[in-house]
Amino acid sequence: MNEEHLDGNFWSLSQAELEIANKYRGVNRLKCACFLKFFQQNGCFPVTHAGISDIGKKRLSALLEITDDIDPDYDYLDATGRRMRSDVRTLSDFRRCKSPREHDQDYLWQ
Repeated sequence: MNEEHLDGNFWSLSQAELEIANKYRGVNRLKCACFLKFFQQNGCFPVTHAGISDIGKKRLSALLEITDDIDPDYDYLDATGRRMRSDVRTLSDFRRCKSPREHDQDYLWQ
């Protein structure tokens, strides 16, 4: 299988992932789906929309039946972006650190 085919297959959504994306309307559904798949692949969120694979954007856009016309200067740190990131972390069973001790490497290795 070629790389484009493998990458295209990765960018499909499970039912649970679709439910998260469907919490949002319009192009925000696509943004959320992009956040989710990028996070699964990279373990972090994209800094800009340009960081997301073109194959992924096209695949998710077709799947969600939403045009892929996200403003390249979109601020991923706005209130909606913060809610999306929170939803993605919840779905992925990630949680934010609550105390400085959780950053302590010795604590993590116990």
